[in-house]
Amino acid sequence: MTGRILVFCEGIWLAHTARPLLVARALRKAGWDVHFGAHGRFAALPVSEGFPVHPVHTMDPELAMKRIRSARIGYDHRTVDLYVEDERTLIGRIKPDVILNDFRLPVAISARIEGVPFVNILNAYWTNYYAPRLRAPQDFILTRLLGKRLASALLAPVAKRLLALYARPFNDVASAHGLGHFGNIYDVMASPYLNLICDVEEFAPMEDAPEHFKYIGPILWEPAVEPPGWLEKIDPEKPVIYFSMGSTGFAHYFGILKAAFAETPYQVLMTTGGLDAGEMPENFFVAELVPGLSLVEKSDLVICHGGNGTIYQALSRGVPVLGIPTFHDQDFNMQRVEDLHLGAALYPRGLSAALLRTAAEDLIGNRAVKDSCSAFARKIRTTDSAAAALGHISALPAAP
Repeated sequence: MTGRILVFCEGIWLAHTARPLLVARALRKAGWDVHFGAHGRFAALPVSEGFPVHPVHTMDPELAMKRIRSARIGYDHRTVDLYVEDERTLIGRIKPDVILNDFRLPVAISARIEGVPFVNILNAYWTNYYAPRLRAPQDFILTRLLGKRLASALLAPVAKRLLALYARPFNDVASAHGLGHFGNIYDVMASPYLNLICDVEEFAPMEDAPEHFKYIGPILWEPAVEPPGWLEKIDPEKPVIYFSMGSTGFAHYFGILKAAFAETPYQVLMTTGGLDAGEMPENFFVAELVPGLSLVEKSDLVICHGGNGTIYQALSRGVPVLGIPTFHDQDFNMQRVEDLHLGAALYPRGLSAALLRTAAEDLIGNRAVKDSCSAFARKIRTTDSAAAALGHISALPAAP
């Protein structure tokens, strides 16, 4: 099957724009007519690669960031209504055969109303089938009040209630359109047609997932830009650290990083994601957006926010991860990193230059961690997520 596909994504988030963009490249090459529905800063990425991009209502990025950092999903009844209105208008104008969606949750309603099959890009921990037992995130309010052990014991029943509560605005809008009920927010995120799980099964296993949940492997997106010229100046005899906070980190981390590694033998390769990093020491090499794998391949350690994409980039090259999670899903990622002996986590509360440097040196010198990462790299590098996604999407039955 080929035809016209409309890609919905949240242009305020780099990861949720970059992941469908990589799949869109493969779809276009295979003959699909690909359109994007997106708005926000990162909607410029598909524009830069020649894809038609149609603006749709998108929540304010600062408000979205604030809500997610406080463990809220970010949608209320009015927001869902506005999204659905714009999405339906665009679907009616483009008339796609299939919709591909990454993290625009109201698409679950819009696509059903319009009768268009839709495919979601998901991580395994955003499903009802995630197998590992989650521990309470470090910045979870119950963790601060009750401690890690008791908060973790209470996490499952509390999460069950919250996940159902988060689905309420979607159920209100769905009911107004005569659609069925969502049991929880993971049901909103899931497609009844096809879900592309962009994980390695060993890293993020699922239990009893239906057949239309398909592992495709990590989506290792790279921007279509040249590696920075300073990459050739990196001394292979000196240790190298790659530092990236994506588009969601805290700018003050740059100051902690400088205090930890300025005027040391370490060569620090850094991407800012558009944040203001200020003046840099001579042993720091800085760019806003670069092909991350070119930096990872030079590095002995990756320090990041615990985002799924950066973790998999590091592990694909056998490089340990030191994560500083700022969202709960990043905390869950780092729990798996630690459980599989692929790195370690630090946390924003109490983070200092001395703590950061000590943790980095411990990981760089840890042979067992390095061996675990090397073994994991072989698993990742046997996957081709874009080709797998293309195959699954193309195998969907044509809409009547």
